[in-house]
Amino acid sequence: MKINKTSPRIKPHFNNHAMAEFVSQSEKEILGFIRKKGSCMQTELTHNVALSQQSLSRIVNQLETKQMIKKGQRLLANRRGQPSTILSLNPKFSYAFGVSLMADSVAVSLMNFSGKLIDFNTPVLENLTRDTVLAAVSVCIEQMLRKAELCREDILGVGVATSGFRINKEAVFNPPSSLDDFALIDLELLFSEHLHLPVWVENDGKAAAIAENMLGIGRTINNFAYFYIATGFGGGIISEGSIFSGSRGNAGEFSSILPMTGYTTPNLETLRVIINSHGENIGSVSELIEHYDDNWTGIEEWLVTVSAAISLICSATSAILDTQAIVLGGRLPNALAYRLIPHIEFFTKQRRSIEREHAQIYVAQCEPEVTTTGAAHLPFIHCFFDY
Repeated sequence: MKINKTSPRIKPHFNNHAMAEFVSQSEKEILGFIRKKGSCMQTELTHNVALSQQSLSRIVNQLETKQMIKKGQRLLANRRGQPSTILSLNPKFSYAFGVSLMADSVAVSLMNFSGKLIDFNTPVLENLTRDTVLAAVSVCIEQMLRKAELCREDILGVGVATSGFRINKEAVFNPPSSLDDFALIDLELLFSEHLHLPVWVENDGKAAAIAENMLGIGRTINNFAYFYIATGFGGGIISEGSIFSGSRGNAGEFSSILPMTGYTTPNLETLRVIINSHGENIGSVSELIEHYDDNWTGIEEWLVTVSAAISLICSATSAILDTQAIVLGGRLPNALAYRLIPHIEFFTKQRRSIEREHAQIYVAQCEPEVTTTGAAHLPFIHCFFDY
């Protein structure tokens, strides 16, 4: 989805502002590169952006004039050549909220333009009805604005990440039963009308993959599959450094690789059930994550139980997508992710004593608020970054 200057979804403060209206594709490419690196020398852009040095210098100066980037000190990139200016994004240029609508909870975050989370909150809710969630999100937003001493004119928009698959590439999702109140309706319209801010909605697995791409593995690897392991099992695909959505916006529904019977889906809900069968009393996946104990009886049973399923998903993903990496992420505790890796087998056949190379498995680097982090990136990505 590309946002242009006539889009009614951008607030008037940004819509009438030249820096938001006229961000060229070249400017987006430069902003995106700096964002992913955190900061960079101007000479790095010369080697990574397809622009002449003269054009590059002109655009960098334009972005500084628009207050989107900041120039730092000049340093020598190497022993030879001239000093180069360090470039970084101006964190105060704009802000965005991220909302994670999970199967058993809600989380809200506030992010600045440089990608730093400056506030995070998980409100305690009696239920996940529409009125309860919208009211809680509104309260969180107002509290965060006051705490950060910001006004609504500083906010570019809100990104919402929700469980469930997208329908017809619109902002309509089919979530699990716990989110019945948010099923089959236009979530962008619902949240924007209630919050009085522009809203972009994405599947939670893809939002988490975006966060990992911007802040984690994606800083060194351009092609990877991200497994979002939470109450369910989904994910996202990063191809050549950008999120791959597919024809219907549902690329990354990895659990659909499994047959309907014969395999146990490798998610944290099945872990919760197994742990409780050994005498614990864990009421939700959120509670499991909060109190996770790597010594719980039942963890090894879960690892063995899901090994066939996760091996099949990894093998199929690697064979079909041929990614450099598969990242185990979502709400999966890191300690558990490291224990899961030895249970994963890739089904490859040797030919002439040579096996086809498969993806390497990594534990996610962007955690623990990965879903709201990805959600908060959505307004920036759609408006200012080339991802």
